[in-house]
Amino acid sequence: MKEYLISEEQSRAWFEEHSPYVYGIALMMTKSAMLADDITQETFLRAYRILKSESEHELWQVVNRLSPKRREVLVLVYYVGLSLQETASLLNIRLGTCKSRLHAALEQLRNDDAESYQLTSIKEGLK
Repeated sequence: MKEYLISEEQSRAWFEEHSPYVYGIALMMTKSAMLADDITQETFLRAYRILKSESEHELWQVVNRLSPKRREVLVLVYYVGLSLQETASLLNIRLGTCKSRLHAALEQLRNDDAESYQLTSIKEGLK
């Protein structure tokens, strides 16, 4: 499965694997250990931000495929952090309706493209 969101552990491993190479090039170019450190950190920070931005964009494309009713429940519960009861009250719907819309939204996300998207990443990405 394709994983879109990079975890802290993955980013740390990625940094540890590739930073010596980036640092070596920066040191060769600047002849300054302090500048090479700064360049290395900035390089990885920028790369992480780009990956995160692309991941969030792809995530919202998936969420936007949901019907408006399903999407609003999913966003209120996972992004805003409301409970199911609070979401139902806010939308002026029954709790059972709220639960069924959330279940249907999650099921649709699972089935839409099960090979490309991980449901666990959806919840984390919406935070």
